[in-house]
Amino acid sequence: MFRLRSAATMAAFLSIVIAVGCGGGSTNNGTGGTGGGGGGTPPPPPPPPPSGPTLTNFTVSPTIAGTGANGVGQFVNFNWTTTNATSLSVTPIINGDDQALPLQGPFQDTSAPAQTTTFTAVATNGTTNSQPATVTLTVVPVTLTSNVTTVEAGNTVTLTYGGPNNNSTWQLLIGGNPNPTPLPTPTCSGNTCTGTFTTGALNANTTFTAAANGPAGGQAESTPVSITVGGATTITLTANPQNIQPGASSTLTWASQNASSVTIAPGLGPEPLSGSAKVTPTQTTTYTATATSIYPNTPPVTASVTVTVNTGGVGNLNHIIYMVQENRAFDNYLGVFANYRVNIDHIPGAQLSDVNDLHTLPPNYQICNPQGGCFGPFHARTVCIENLSPSWDETHYDMDLVGDDWLNLSQNSVYKMDRFLDTTLSGGSGDQYDPTHSRPLGYYDQTDLPFYYELGAQFATSDTWYSPIPANTVPNRMYLFSATSHGHAFPPTSPSDPAWQVETFFRALNDAHVTWRYYYQDNSVFLANWADWNDPTIQGNVRNIQEYYSILSSPNADQNLPQVVFIERASATGLDEHPDNNIQTGAADVQNIITALLNSVAWQDSAFILTYDEGGGLFDHVGPILATPPDDLPPQDLQPGDQQGLFNVTGFRVPVIVISPWVKPHYVSHLPMDYTAILKLIETRFNVPPLTQRDATAGDMTDPQNGFFDFSSPQMLAVPPLPIQPTNGDCDPHLEGHP
Repeated sequence: MFRLRSAATMAAFLSIVIAVGCGGGSTNNGTGGTGGGGGGTPPPPPPPPPSGPTLTNFTVSPTIAGTGANGVGQFVNFNWTTTNATSLSVTPIINGDDQALPLQGPFQDTSAPAQTTTFTAVATNGTTNSQPATVTLTVVPVTLTSNVTTVEAGNTVTLTYGGPNNNSTWQLLIGGNPNPTPLPTPTCSGNTCTGTFTTGALNANTTFTAAANGPAGGQAESTPVSITVGGATTITLTANPQNIQPGASSTLTWASQNASSVTIAPGLGPEPLSGSAKVTPTQTTTYTATATSIYPNTPPVTASVTVTVNTGGVGNLNHIIYMVQENRAFDNYLGVFANYRVNIDHIPGAQLSDVNDLHTLPPNYQICNPQGGCFGPFHARTVCIENLSPSWDETHYDMDLVGDDWLNLSQNSVYKMDRFLDTTLSGGSGDQYDPTHSRPLGYYDQTDLPFYYELGAQFATSDTWYSPIPANTVPNRMYLFSATSHGHAFPPTSPSDPAWQVETFFRALNDAHVTWRYYYQDNSVFLANWADWNDPTIQGNVRNIQEYYSILSSPNADQNLPQVVFIERASATGLDEHPDNNIQTGAADVQNIITALLNSVAWQDSAFILTYDEGGGLFDHVGPILATPPDDLPPQDLQPGDQQGLFNVTGFRVPVIVISPWVKPHYVSHLPMDYTAILKLIETRFNVPPLTQRDATAGDMTDPQNGFFDFSSPQMLAVPPLPIQPTNGDCDPHLEGHP
């Protein structure tokens, strides 16, 4: 038996409890109950019914927030107090995927709106609602203009910046440079502030962006302003080859314009204004050419290139970037990937047996819904479907363990994987457009997701890659951030929960002196749940994704890109590929992010890992695998009626694509692992101690036989042509069920 923890089920459950508790008949156990004429003591009056829920002190701080030209805004803190309530809702929604709002504030909203918005809060006890409370957040755009956009080298420009009057701190971001310049405190009046800044003498084309860092965190950026500089000083630097074996040499070539001198470091020193030189580094080395300008009082211009000395190991990776999207099972996205590799892309030597996907199902395979209707997997007709529930109870139920003994799992445990159509009603929206409950069986192919299919076919993927635990987004992402859910099978309900106090992977990177950035796209910042968020050395590394694009577009990208980059999914703007959202617009967003790396000079020593946080209640025919418990904590939040279990088994298979010059081309890994293997890869490369036993024992992505990489030489320096991801598919949930 299990209890579905959906809002509808909880409401029904509470109404039953209330009905039973307040029911009519009772037995009189008082004395004197049989005598006539009032000789006995009357029974005590029934207790007064509990008062309805109340909601007070609903506030937002600051009351004015900034927003950027890209729709990304500053963070704000909401507060409230409730009594006699079981849940709280705020409209527009301020809580992320699968996260319930606490009954008492404060609560940080990292998805502040792009325009002035009035929020409405309502507390409920399941049957009665409180009076609504409202609060308005005034949103002011961050702007930047220049007095001129074209100047001759050696001249300055005056920039005017503006934004919210909320005690933000201001910075000037210079294209390709990861180190911002502080801006003077602007003059403020009413809701807005305005300031000016005169640059130093310019000697190269430059892009400026104003950034307002909010008092509650978060950064809003202006539209960039590009200044064209006539007669600019320039320097270029290349290396051929960029990857060498130990003891081999590479030739550096440089050229400059309007420079008075050129130096190259390390090792070369002053050089001709243009020329070439042979270098024989003993380890991977970044060379930087510095051109001193002919214009007085102007900064030097630099260009960098990295020569990678092939160590034959993971040391060939100087940058590891990973991004985790939402709620997709392997069969849902890559269920016909084997057919694509063999019959459409014609990968040399590819066979259908290379991938454990839908082609392995028995003939006429079907699973049945509660009404007895049976359906097989089908090509989905819509890129948008209603939500499903992948929570702890539903996920265990979907897997249908033979014997149902989740406390005594073994390698021989058998999972039928046949109940996906039984739990579709618990996803929150119900089955408004899916009366047959069959939408979990829909899958996508190369016509829907051509970029992903070709990316996976050219680079490397896996058909044995799992989410860490059989639960929904929040507990699984906790493993991504701290290699444990700290005893949680369900999302923590309190901001002060001990789970949020544990060390995150980003603190471990700090302690190991590894350079890193956490890039957010629309203010969805899962890290804000943890106590580590309050550390300025951590929060300072959480940046608007425009910095990522700026770095990768610069000639010094390989030097300026951090060693570790995490890219947060864009949940607030619906680009996370979660059910209810359009998967094609999400995939197109991912294509932009990956393409920026593929086209940069940082590509040759980087790896990008794209995966998904859990299966989302969508069908997958392969059962979970056993995994090492992260700690000694069994689930701490299971209630009577919940499915009992431990943290020794994974969730569903999820898609993964590993993109790097160093991957095995056209490869499908069959090494079973969950995605805490990403943490282990980073820990191995940069000498970071593991957080828990889970990441310490995770699968090795660099395993020579079964891992993703071949470090003997880079096989994919030349990126093959990749298709453009379309966004014109039908987004109509009326089409979500079996045709």
